[in-house]
Amino acid sequence: EMDRLKLVFLDGAKEQEFNVKTAEGIFDKCCKFAEYGFNKSHSAAYALISYQTAYLKCHYPKVYMAALLSSVSDHSDKVAAYIKDLQEMEMPIFPPDINASDLQFRADGDGIRFGLGAVKNLGKQLIEESVKEREANGNFESLLDFCTRLATKGLNKRGLESLIKVGALNSVDDHVGRLLANYELAMDHAQQMAKEKESGQVSLFSDFVETQIETQFKDDVDPINEWDRLGFEETLLGFYLTGHPMDSYQKQVSKAPWRVSTLDQVPGDTTVEVWGLLAGVRRLLTKHKKEMVISRLEDVDGSV
Repeated sequence: EMDRLKLVFLDGAKEQEFNVKTAEGIFDKCCKFAEYGFNKSHSAAYALISYQTAYLKCHYPKVYMAALLSSVSDHSDKVAAYIKDLQEMEMPIFPPDINASDLQFRADGDGIRFGLGAVKNLGKQLIEESVKEREANGNFESLLDFCTRLATKGLNKRGLESLIKVGALNSVDDHVGRLLANYELAMDHAQQMAKEKESGQVSLFSDFVETQIETQFKDDVDPINEWDRLGFEETLLGFYLTGHPMDSYQKQVSKAPWRVSTLDQVPGDTTVEVWGLLAGVRRLLTKHKKEMVISRLEDVDGSV
């Protein structure tokens, strides 16, 4: 393309009565720049940033990676990619927790604590209010305690359900099935208490009422299975955080010669066997009105 344009450029230069050798020199510089060029100030700025980020990643890896994850918390695919980097660095990523997480990702002990801002269906204001409440009045002690302390600060049933499903309330009750069976009753009570407080109807027996409400909670509830738990994570985070549905099949997967992530290396016209999870199934009709299905096959390392 550049060879073709050179003739056009030189013809134009002649028409404008420019020196041909000068025109050729200018075009040669354009060719060099077309290989992918930056001006020197631009290149220097990139070099400086590259040096600074490399220094931070080397000497302050937890703080650096936490900042990096926070910068892309609205993009689950990028968060997932950086969490894979953490795994390669053998740096633990701790799950979201109402008694430990902040809005953003942060360094925590020998690893990184997942930021609540990356959980779907949660508003920034609610998260900030929950952190302020925790810092001012101590950790949340139960489902009901969490609901009553945040009922007037933006907490609603949808957000509460999301927190429960990603395991963020496990520090007050690690039985997710029981939390899901009781969160609506807890939220209804908390909102009623908030209305009474707002209207000045403060009950002398509020502690007794709370105890009575907790006695109404369902206790004989089956725990959720591992597939459902991981499914909640994938839905609300955009990826699997604490495991993968394929983990229990690693013995079979290891026997297959190919993985989903290596299919691009398979020679043409080759039949292969791969193990994976069928996800993202979509049914549609072709222009000839025949039904077809498009789906995604994924394993621990990739998808196709």
